Amino acid sequence: MLRLDAQVQEVHKPHNRIVACCDAWWYDIAGVHPSYLEAYHTCGPVEFSCDLTRVSEADRARFTEFIAGVKEKREFWKKAVARILCDTESVTVYQYSDMELTDIMIQVVSGEALQNQITVYPVVCENKMYLVDGDKQVSGKEITKEGIDIPVNGWKEMSKITLVAVEC
Repeated sequence: MLRLDAQVQEVHKPHNRIVACCDAWWYDIAGVHPSYLEAYHTCGPVEFSCDLTRVSEADRARFTEFIAGVKEKREFWKKAVARILCDTESVTVYQYSDMELTDIMIQVVSGEALQNQITVYPVVCENKMYLVDGDKQVSGKEITKEGIDIPVNGWKEMSKITLVAVEC
């Protein structure tokens, strides 16, 4: 459950922060980066708990952009295969893909991470070429062997990359 600080008691609240509850009673509250919110809502229902009259214009624009992105990739999310590639206290890595492994999204969600990057070994087709983040072409075989280095941005943040299969 995530909610904006507008509903946390006034004397304890930070300003313009998104917070996450790490327990069922709101005792363990942590400030999170907006990218963490995106990771939390990926492939699931979008829920916000807040006083919408107190949400800043920047946060409202961020929510609107996120929801538009989910709608744009609706067909992908309807059929996406989810894999957990890594799950530790410091980092969790998710892979979402279509069945053919031609459209892949990898999310690295940091907890209390002390590292700057993680090498991820996603599930790919070794006989395909992939465009990594629309930039560099890498073979599936090389990805399987070498992995992909993904930055770990900070505590309670998310980094992501996309892999799209291209014609050889």
